[in-house]
Amino acid sequence: MPNTNKKIKIKSGGGGKDNSQLIGCYFQQDEAPATTYTFYQSGGTSLATGITSGTQFSFSFPATSNITWNITPTIIPDTSASGPWSNNDPTIDADESGTWTAEAVPISEDDDSAEDDDSAEEDDSAEDDDSATSASA
Repeated sequence: MPNTNKKIKIKSGGGGKDNSQLIGCYFQQDEAPATTYTFYQSGGTSLATGITSGTQFSFSFPATSNITWNITPTIIPDTSASGPWSNNDPTIDADESGTWTAEAVPISEDDDSAEDDDSAEEDDSAEDDDSATSASA
């Protein structure tokens, strides 16, 4: 059964040049135990499991497995997350670290259902107008 918990998606990152690699990655609370999270690459590839808020974890992106990332997330369940990051990118002489922020996003697009609701309301009013016209005719 797929995990239906909200994704907490990284929307911004600051610091060293590698920060953009984190954009689009996300945390998702595990179904069981519901006290841990899994960290995913934007395409849905699992990068780390068993994550808890306030505890540093390490991972590598599959395309750059020689670079180890360290993240310490502060997670507010179903709402947001933020924290520091660092990595050991050998192509960079300076300190490669920074911060990131993430926001909860729904699994399914609520915007689509909201549009459907609006159009349904418009349809109802159109039907009301039609029935009023039919009644007067």
